[in-house]
Amino acid sequence: MQNTNFNLVNYRKYLLSNKIYWTFNVDEIDHHPKNNNIFYNFKNHIISYLKKYNNSYPYLKSFLLGDNSDISPNIKELYVGNGIGHLLNASGMRITLLSTLLLLIFKKIFRRTLMSYGITIMFLFLYMTVTNFSISVIRSTSYFFLIFINRTFNFRIKPINIIILILILILLDNPYSIYNIGFYYTFIISIFINHFRIKFKRYKNYISKTFIISLVAFLSTIPIMINTNFSINLLTPFINVLFIPIIIFIILPFSVIILFTPSMDSFLYFLIKSIESILCCISAFKIEIILAHMPIYTVIIYYVFIYIFIKGLFNKKVINLMPLLILLFIHKNIAYFNNYPSLTMIDVGQGDSILITLPHNKGNILFDTGGKINYDFDDWKIKEDYSIAKEISIPYLKSMGINKIDYLILTHGDADHVKEAINIIDKFKVNQVLFNSGNLNESEKIIVNKLKNKNIVYKTISQYTLEIDKYKFYFINKVNASNENKDGLIALTKLNNHTILMMADADKENEEYILKNYNIPKIDVLKVSHHGSKYNTSSEFINRIDPKISLISVGINNLFNHPSLETLDILKKSKVYQTSIYGSIRIILGDKMSISYCFNNKFK
Repeated sequence: MQNTNFNLVNYRKYLLSNKIYWTFNVDEIDHHPKNNNIFYNFKNHIISYLKKYNNSYPYLKSFLLGDNSDISPNIKELYVGNGIGHLLNASGMRITLLSTLLLLIFKKIFRRTLMSYGITIMFLFLYMTVTNFSISVIRSTSYFFLIFINRTFNFRIKPINIIILILILILLDNPYSIYNIGFYYTFIISIFINHFRIKFKRYKNYISKTFIISLVAFLSTIPIMINTNFSINLLTPFINVLFIPIIIFIILPFSVIILFTPSMDSFLYFLIKSIESILCCISAFKIEIILAHMPIYTVIIYYVFIYIFIKGLFNKKVINLMPLLILLFIHKNIAYFNNYPSLTMIDVGQGDSILITLPHNKGNILFDTGGKINYDFDDWKIKEDYSIAKEISIPYLKSMGINKIDYLILTHGDADHVKEAINIIDKFKVNQVLFNSGNLNESEKIIVNKLKNKNIVYKTISQYTLEIDKYKFYFINKVNASNENKDGLIALTKLNNHTILMMADADKENEEYILKNYNIPKIDVLKVSHHGSKYNTSSEFINRIDPKISLISVGINNLFNHPSLETLDILKKSKVYQTSIYGSIRIILGDKMSISYCFNNKFK
């Protein structure tokens, strides 16, 4: 399974990085209570024990086992958005703390350095198994072990060379680890901090040292943050200085103590929720900058500049910051250098969402937002809980460097077109929203209330001309308040001499009206109506507009068998691109149209 939208995480590669090579659809599950794997049983025993802590269980599982799967997505987003998501994972910092405490305890008990190290290493390897061999834990445990070997046998190997050796060994064991985001985080941070570790010694004050280490870690991972979250929070180093000591010296020790004193469960939960309340307050003041996906050559240039800057930072040569600021400024404003408009049909499954960007950042227009529909029939249900906007649309828009939408055009009120509008409006600055002129359904009324609360301008239109700079979008539908599909906004525009017609979910009656009332030219790009349904596209209409390229937004193996064979046959003279086969489809509307797409599933 590959990612079907540009710049987003490739799920197939992520699975490979975790040595998962196959996925299956399960029809039936049989429970087999017996399992002889000692590590599996040991971890399950710990999880079963933690479950008796009703309040703190998700956090204990996260802080002690590095498994944050039971923490709510909103809470995880709170930590990640403030740049401290690593505190919920099994990080190298946790191994450093654990190894230090274990060594201290065992040296007091056994009074023998060699034995103390040996038992500590055994405990770390056991901990590595219960944290599912996460790369950061493997890196930290291996580093502790090899440093011990290096000192014991006086090999005099530089610590940074040991880190590089561990990196090579992990890649030899699983070359797909290169696709794991944790791999980049743990090794880039450890390489930078290790390289400059002597410089840190000049900072005697704990807070100063913690801040400078946090700053180096933050600067060294900016390309990773940009290419995964497509944004950075400039307050992250300061937030880390505040919360790392709290987690290390208060929350983690309490998480261990509570294992022996269950009565403190409520108190630990109170502490954690107090921290999250502070995080919520800080979030209101966060300085978030959205930055477009960085190509590899930009990443390389960045690391050259950042190395020079950090090296100069310790010598108080602030002038070294200038090339870095220039690079980030250029990257931030990369949209200004786009000479041509573009159209992207975002793969939102069985729904519609099309992004049009105008050159030199003249405007971003989003037609519809997609949205999953929950089906409830007599004998079966389909329920989709995840948010398309949060998982696909928002990350994709951010990956393009978009922080505002000039016009959000909601063609009609069906859920697969507008359900994610609220999430889009919450995440981006939206200048204006356009609805059709028919009766607003319940979904649209909810959106209107949201717009009123946020003081966002909205308008209902039918025959209407939208002018943005020198570009015009003509809406050519007539009002039909009794039917959402018939009333949907149909848009006609010409971008750099390429004529584009977007039919929303219009039906054959709409087509007849258009042919009768408008002198429609030959079409270069057609957004096919209603996911290619056989009830919405006629041969007469297609023959008249003669589209060169036809785009169909449709989900893989959808319940409606869209697109229909009849529609595909009608479109046979056109080059057809459908999202179920090609994923997201992007057309650069230059002097000649340039088409790219995410993947080709045609023969699978």
